[in-house]
Amino acid sequence: MRSLSLAVVFLMGAGLSLSALAPGIAAEPPRAANGVADRSTAERYVFVPIEKGALRLDTKTGEVSRCESMGEGAVCRLVADERLAYQEEIEALSQRLDRLETKLEKLTIAPLSPSTPNRDDERMTTEEQEKLNRFFDLTDQVMRRFFGMVEDLKRDFNDDRL
Repeated sequence: MRSLSLAVVFLMGAGLSLSALAPGIAAEPPRAANGVADRSTAERYVFVPIEKGALRLDTKTGEVSRCESMGEGAVCRLVADERLAYQEEIEALSQRLDRLETKLEKLTIAPLSPSTPNRDDERMTTEEQEKLNRFFDLTDQVMRRFFGMVEDLKRDFNDDRL
């Protein structure tokens, strides 16, 4: 199928027409309601001969149809296009990405939960200040006692008492 796509692109670039490639399929351009040939429609399609017919490439939309001779006319049926499936998948993934980005934005901007009060602007109460002072006093006593014990161990070690 890839080589067919390349052939279609090549033929489009070469400007080959239906009459040159597939004489079994009508080469006359479509006519408007007044009977005048519609050149814009005729230039819109490129035909590539294949076994038992031709492929018609719509140069405007990129759709490919398989055309077969049926009596005096031709019938063209749209060929399954993987590109459409990819485009649908890309669209679905884009929508999913948008939803996830919106959800992430809501999560990162969400206010603090009620269980964690925001006390940046509040001052400590007198009772809380007293508890904090007692904690620091106790910590100070523990550290002084610890360093005192370290000094005693150093002296004992230097005096060979250990």
